[in-house]
Amino acid sequence: MSLAHSQRVCRLYRNSLKHLLSWTIDRDVFNHEARLLQARFREGAAERDPRVVANLLKSAEAEFESRKHPDPYIFPTNPGGSKYQRNTPPPVRNKTFQTAPSQRSLFLFYYLPVCRPSYSVLDISILSLLYPANFAIFLDT
Repeated sequence: MSLAHSQRVCRLYRNSLKHLLSWTIDRDVFNHEARLLQARFREGAAERDPRVVANLLKSAEAEFESRKHPDPYIFPTNPGGSKYQRNTPPPVRNKTFQTAPSQRSLFLFYYLPVCRPSYSVLDISILSLLYPANFAIFLDT
């Protein structure tokens, strides 16, 4: 699918500015060259004949391809940059679905007494009815 004419012109202008920034180090020189580039694009904007506009766009794209920077500046965090996807955080996992039911029940016996040490006899008897095998391990330790 082909792009609309205005999209092609906007992309060409934006890419031209990006590559111009790669060619010029000093910001004052870049600003001056960017104004000259903008003037060239505005000259072509006044043209109304579709054939002439198509020829202008083709010649501008060919000029851009010939003047592209061989090693353009890429922001470090963009794809292709030096810091792209560096030190990514590990994926978040849902612990509930990755543990077996027996491990989930053991969690109650190992960590709940630390969090809530005030268990009554009734609480312990209810837990022993719910998880009899794990409760035997809990009483031995």
